Amino acid sequence: MRIALTADLHLTTREEHPERYEALEDIFQQMLTHDVCTLVIAGDLFQSRQANLSDFDMLCSSVGKQGISVLILPGNHDQELHDRRFVAENVQVMHTPRVQPLSEGGPAFLFVPFQHQSMGEAIAPFADQLAKGEWILVSHGDFVQTMRAPNPLEPGIYMPLTERDLQEFRPRQTFLGHIHMPVDEGRFHYMGSPCSLDPTETGRRRFLIYDTASDQVESCMIRTGVIFFLVDLLCLPGSDEVERLKQGAARVIESWALTTEEQPRVRVRIRIRGYSMDPRRIYREIKKAFKEFALDKDPDLSALSFTEDPDRSRIFDQVKARVEEMDWPVGADEPDPSDILEAALKTIYGD
Repeated sequence: MRIALTADLHLTTREEHPERYEALEDIFQQMLTHDVCTLVIAGDLFQSRQANLSDFDMLCSSVGKQGISVLILPGNHDQELHDRRFVAENVQVMHTPRVQPLSEGGPAFLFVPFQHQSMGEAIAPFADQLAKGEWILVSHGDFVQTMRAPNPLEPGIYMPLTERDLQEFRPRQTFLGHIHMPVDEGRFHYMGSPCSLDPTETGRRRFLIYDTASDQVESCMIRTGVIFFLVDLLCLPGSDEVERLKQGAARVIESWALTTEEQPRVRVRIRIRGYSMDPRRIYREIKKAFKEFALDKDPDLSALSFTEDPDRSRIFDQVKARVEEMDWPVGADEPDPSDILEAALKTIYGD
């Protein structure tokens, strides 16, 4: 059996946020194309527990006629969801934890809606029903190993899942909602929001298709109304500062690998930091570099400082040349050359 998984749509009304419904409709359309009949939504389907569900209800009724069923786990934003709030008969809300296979002879799924406890505490009562290495966990919370930085939109820790929990209970695959950025770490997956909720949620969006027979997880891109990108460029002062910045912008655009169809949907937010001998020209040229795209707002140059000290410029050029010559270690905890150059700038130009 193949199932589709997503999370964190944060629906309100179609009138208020039509792009979020368009993303969900694209998921349903791709499901029909791939002959997938079950969609699991792992929490925060709605922005709030008081949300009006009628737009979603009508959409589900429509796709239900095409054989699609929808399984919903309440998240921390919509934890009071219940079956009785929906008219559509193809919608099922897992409002309490339960073990349930989705196909005859298929693996057991443990569905755990958001609760005010740890994930390990929620799993433990079902341990005797879960053959180690053979069951699938679907829930909504924080896998603490992936939390590289705090999420300002979701302060605190929500229903934490630890590496120790995974080692003790040994799910075959783990699918979580709550973190809006897609994450895949071995057999652990955050689907991510299928539609960016604000400009900080950047890049293409996706949903997952999981094949319970082959144990394969496939990532499927969603055609969203807007694709956000944040551009953060370091300006290095000198006579060639504009050309270097333009080259950096060109590398960023190339890395996006956009299709012709995607380009009109891109919204860009730009931040320039460092030091410049001509900030006005930097501002003009960076807007030209991204002229093919819509800017979410004017380029932010608040972290770009002015300098016209030739002696310091020469010192920095020598440091830059030395940094580029050295073989720096590579790793998640290691600074990259741009970090080192930024620190050098602050030392050389700082008063």
